[in-house]
Amino acid sequence: MARLFKKSGRRKTVQAADYRATASLLSIRQNLIYQATVGIDDIDRIAADQPKSVALAVNGLLRQLLNKEFGSLRVHKHRRVFTVGHHSLETLVAGLLRVQYHAKQTDTSTIKPDVLSTDIGLPVTWGVGNSVPEAETERSRRRALKRL
Repeated sequence: MARLFKKSGRRKTVQAADYRATASLLSIRQNLIYQATVGIDDIDRIAADQPKSVALAVNGLLRQLLNKEFGSLRVHKHRRVFTVGHHSLETLVAGLLRVQYHAKQTDTSTIKPDVLSTDIGLPVTWGVGNSVPEAETERSRRRALKRL
């Protein structure tokens, strides 16, 4: 029986183009139903007024918190905010609340004392939706309510 597979007539030669035509990308992002956007309040002002290294350091702090909570495979940069995907809405919101709590506890005096007030920590706003634009709209609405 083993000889049947070793015969040259039974071997199927496959070209590289055949592999590409039938290949599918395995990605965790395809199965994450709910999307969230998380951003630092007034990051545009910080980026405009301060050197680029300060804005990168502030974004780096938020990225570390998100990676710790959700894992680096679920966190992606989208313009000036981060997006997080999850399959469970309750777990996503609970994780975002933990990130927001830890962001408030973060000591920002090491970055540059006059950029962020030290009494509020890292001001973070988030929004959740079925897509990234929907989540960004929700985040913008929450941010506007926070300013009032």
